[in-house]
Amino acid sequence: MKSWYLMATKLKTFLHPIIRSNSNDYTDGSFFSAELSATISSESKESIHITYSINLNNDYIKKLINDKIASIYLNLYCGETIYRSSHLVDRHKGEFTLPAGAVIGSLEIEPIILSNSEIEQFSPTGLNKEFGSNLFQVEVGSPLALGEKDVFNFAFAERSLQDLIRVQTSTELNENEYEISLTSNIITIIMGTNVRKAWDFIRSDSNLRPFLYMSIYKDTFVEALGAVVNGEGTDEFLWAQKLREKFEENNFHFSDANDFSKINMAVLRRLGSKGIETVAKNVQ
Repeated sequence: MKSWYLMATKLKTFLHPIIRSNSNDYTDGSFFSAELSATISSESKESIHITYSINLNNDYIKKLINDKIASIYLNLYCGETIYRSSHLVDRHKGEFTLPAGAVIGSLEIEPIILSNSEIEQFSPTGLNKEFGSNLFQVEVGSPLALGEKDVFNFAFAERSLQDLIRVQTSTELNENEYEISLTSNIITIIMGTNVRKAWDFIRSDSNLRPFLYMSIYKDTFVEALGAVVNGEGTDEFLWAQKLREKFEENNFHFSDANDFSKINMAVLRRLGSKGIETVAKNVQ
């Protein structure tokens, strides 16, 4: 079940009682929470391994879960990669691993209990007396309990430069234009519709992919490296830290790179093995 449209704030008002912190819907000590851990996987340094332990104190909702009328999920979100997923929890304790590259920077995990079917007479015990003796109708996919959100932060030592880039399509740009945003942990290339079509087509063909390193990738890293060299307040971002590390490995002297030509040549050298060199070998 996809539940991201139900990622409500703790201040949202629902038409039926919900177990959640800072709420007095239940007065009998009902609670719902999850003990969570998220670590870089020992098997794949690009993956995140998650363990969980669910705590639920409410016999009525426990029975709904046992009868398959409701289910527990862990909602996962990484803003830097725009990764969203809802993981079905079918045991009190468990573990699972996210796909490689799904997470860069921070990962948010929020436990939630959702109804799997319509409940025409939702009548849990222990409710606040303000509810009276009313019976509630609960729609499919509605939340019955919301746990506290946990946020985990990660820095991957071996992430490549290309992994620090994401692309987005924009209908506001001219269809043949693209622009580069350097305002978060991930470099974002915002593309017009034609540019995105060309990008997807070239990336899908290993014979054509080197041309990206001679064009869009090259432009992106020239602009990004220039921002680092010129001290444009980017040092806090993950891509800037990784960029500085990678180019220092190539003996690039940031203090001496005071013009576009030096920055451009440094990027050409760095990307040359995947771009110009590959194309040149294929035409020999």
